[in-house]
Amino acid sequence: MRSMVEGYRRFTQTMRGHALRHVPLHHPAGGPPPRSGEDWEIRLAAWRQPWHPAAMPKRYLPPSDFLNAIIKDEVSFDDPAFGSDNLTRLIAMTRDAHVANRDWATLLLAQLECDRPEVRDALLSSADDVDSNVRAEAIYGLALTDTALALPFLQRELAAKAVSMPLLEAAANVAHPSLVPDLQDFAAPSDDPYLDKLVQDAISACSAQS
Repeated sequence: MRSMVEGYRRFTQTMRGHALRHVPLHHPAGGPPPRSGEDWEIRLAAWRQPWHPAAMPKRYLPPSDFLNAIIKDEVSFDDPAFGSDNLTRLIAMTRDAHVANRDWATLLLAQLECDRPEVRDALLSSADDVDSNVRAEAIYGLALTDTALALPFLQRELAAKAVSMPLLEAAANVAHPSLVPDLQDFAAPSDDPYLDKLVQDAISACSAQS
């Protein structure tokens, strides 16, 4: 598991027919979200709608002590004695009544890249969550382990007026030609080269399979 760091995050969403919109926060413009350390906060916030900076919280964390312990790298999923119980508890949190708990639990579960039936079932369920952010993280998780399962969810979400970074990453991983038309609607250039590259990478990956 990776550790958290203090600091603000980056809020990003891609709007259909418009440039990618974002509010940069303590993250180098044009650079990719890190894959260690601050990864938890950067990745989770990546698909948030752009908010006014004055209204934006410094940290977005779940109310669950258990999830915060995972974020702080205090929970093991490899331990022979407790790993299975921790995974079961994390899966249960993807069905929590509090959306922030479901949100974080789905992100954390997806990033385990654990291809087990109970994990797959949890991600499938979360891919139909009422919250679009939870759905996006679940679809990203499915795309890491079973692209065929992820495809119909991606097709549905990419038809919306806005998509998020996890969906673009999932589309690149699924790489199905049916996704190209919708992805092209999000290809308008922005002031963020990295996010523009995510869209183009997804289009290229899907086009290569046609």
